[in-house]
Amino acid sequence: MLITKIVKDKHRKERYIVTVEGRSPFPVTSEILVKHNLKQGLDIDEAALAGISAENEDKMALDAALNLLSFSQRSRRELSERLSLKKFSRKAVTKTLSRLDELGYLNDISLAKNILTLRRMQGKGSELIKFEMKRKGIPSDVINDTFAGNRLTPDEEAQAILPLAKKKFKQAAGEAQEKAVQRLIGFLARRGFSPDTVSRTLKLLKKDE
Repeated sequence: MLITKIVKDKHRKERYIVTVEGRSPFPVTSEILVKHNLKQGLDIDEAALAGISAENEDKMALDAALNLLSFSQRSRRELSERLSLKKFSRKAVTKTLSRLDELGYLNDISLAKNILTLRRMQGKGSELIKFEMKRKGIPSDVINDTFAGNRLTPDEEAQAILPLAKKKFKQAAGEAQEKAVQRLIGFLARRGFSPDTVSRTLKLLKKDE
């Protein structure tokens, strides 16, 4: 089979579109192009083409994964799902995840700890944080271990969010107190705080006020 055309991909850097007689055009990375000396007029057999295609898919899958990770840390399951949506084969996805493990780029435990620390700093409650972790594909056992190792008692959590509660309550100045309290309860509940923590926060707020 002859390679009849090779053109630069207009939409992707470092990619070329290769056309082989009797086949639909397919993309290859510049690295694969150079490594296998692909050029117009080259006669290539079926086995060689299959090997190049598989190698190219692995390279493209790894590049796609690294690009996704450049925007934010991701769980193993989340990254696997994103790569599958990009139509990479299961074999290519598995190889990519293994390579990322070797490079130290996949760590669900580290991701869970980072989410917990950041969201607590942002005034988010445990239930909302757990929901985010589950949505990102972090395993339940990792979530449970993360919270167990960084546990806050209801009193500690109430004390931590007291400044946020004060700020929200002051924003309701001029409203009837009962209405302002109900607004605050709803606000804290939407932030993922348990009824027990909300109750303790209200007691602290009342004491300070």
